[in-house]
Order: sequence, then structure tokens, then C-alpha cells
Amino acid sequence: MTSGLQGTMRIVLALLVGLALIGLADRLRGPAPSEASPPERADLNPWALLGCYELRVEPWESDSSTASRPPLLSAPARIRLAADSVDEWGRVLDTYRAVPLGEQHDERLRDVLRWFVRADTLWLVWSGRPVRAGVALLASSNGAGLFGRAAYSDGASNEEGTAEATAWRVNCATLERETEPRRPWR
Repeated sequence: MTSGLQGTMRIVLALLVGLALIGLADRLRGPAPSEASPPERADLNPWALLGCYELRVEPWESDSSTASRPPLLSAPARIRLAADSVDEWGRVLDTYRAVPLGEQHDERLRDVLRWFVRADTLWLVWSGRPVRAGVALLASSNGAGLFGRAAYSDGASNEEGTAEATAWRVNCATLERETEPRRPWR
């Protein structure tokens, strides 16, 4: 009887080894072309993003029946991404300060405009009761700037909207677009 049990165990073991080899062969072959995922984007380096940008947010689109209007705190046309992460009370935050540049922006943005990086996305966020807004930007494949979407939510009217957004690096002194990529500091 033990020889029968040993024979059964050999058959089960042979089946398990066969299934494992089939699974291994499938893994080595890789995914079918239709199952292939898009190439992964490289993570952004937050310290390489420091500097000034021109920011353009297209007209807002809304799903509500009322005509879409810009949020109470609309995005500034130019910003400077600073390395300062300390708030007015000296607390260290997970986000960094962004400074609106130029004369055409809401002064309330000076206190609430923040930025951070998560993986391949630069996030620029701001809020003021009852509005919350933000822009998520990805680096373009040709290095010509950043592109993405902006969104806002108005808690008072329950209105939400989105818009396309783009940003280009500008010279902080002249506010003119930079044409050449920045060299790393040495």
C-alpha cells in the first residue's frame, strides 16, 4: 500500500512541477501586446522644479446647469516655487510655499498657495473658504513645459469645475519664457 501512496505522491508532485513550469514560461514570455502598459514616467525631482513659471488655466468647464465661472480664488498667471516649507507659526509642513508673481492675482493667494510633488506630478493647490482648487501638472515628453488639469470645488454653491492647464518655466527676473533647459547647479 505504501508503494501506491508513493506512486500517487509522485503523480501529484509531477503535476505541481508541470504547472509551475507552465506558469514560469508564461512569465518569461511577457504580456501580450494588447496587455502591455504604457511606459512609466520618471519621478519629478522637486528641487529641479524650484523657480518661476507662467501658468495658464483654460476656461473652466462645469457639469452643473449654471454657467461655469472661475472660482473665487483663481489661479495666478505667474508663480515662483519656493523651498520654504515652514508656515507663519514655524510649523514644518509637507508642502512648500508658492508665491504669486506680478500684479494680476488675488492677494489672498500669498498665504494659501502651496506646491508639492508626488511621483511624476507637480501639484499646485490653494483654498479659501469655501473654495478649494488645484492644478496637477506632468512634464511634457519633449521638455517644453508642464501640462495637466486644474479643478475647483465651491462648497457654498456645490459647483465643481475642471480646466486644462499648462506651465512654462520663466526667468524670475524678466518673467520671459526660458528657451533652453536649465543646467544643474554645481
